[in-house]
Amino acid sequence: MLEKLSKQNNGILKTSDAERLGVTKPYFYEFIAKRGYKKLSQGVYLAPDSWEDGLYALQQRFCKAVISHETALYLLGLSEREPTRYEFTVPHGYNATSLKRQDAAVYSVKPEWYPIGIVDSKTPMGNSVKIYNAERTLCDIFKPN
Repeated sequence: MLEKLSKQNNGILKTSDAERLGVTKPYFYEFIAKRGYKKLSQGVYLAPDSWEDGLYALQQRFCKAVISHETALYLLGLSEREPTRYEFTVPHGYNATSLKRQDAAVYSVKPEWYPIGIVDSKTPMGNSVKIYNAERTLCDIFKPN
């Protein structure tokens, strides 16, 4: 069951998904250890024969961080140039120090503006992430600081 779940999720297993399937934590961790899965973040593991998806891993670790600006343009297919640095937006007051240490650009907005324009998208590796839609992204890029 866990192998099938891993294949469906591009080599990624989450503790929460396993629990939803009725898999006990001890069995899950034994499975992870025996097969050599790599820990990406709390409760998120990557199969040894899979490629790491940096955007997905960061968003799993920093759940309030929404992919924005040039990184969102790239995922939306509105830019051919792959971003040199990932960009995220968080609500004002969110502690993004650890995210900044991952060499990500972090923007902060008023909490009431934060949820406007959030949509689901796929990373180039096929994992689902939260990004801002094209309209919101363009507004963020062109708004004065």
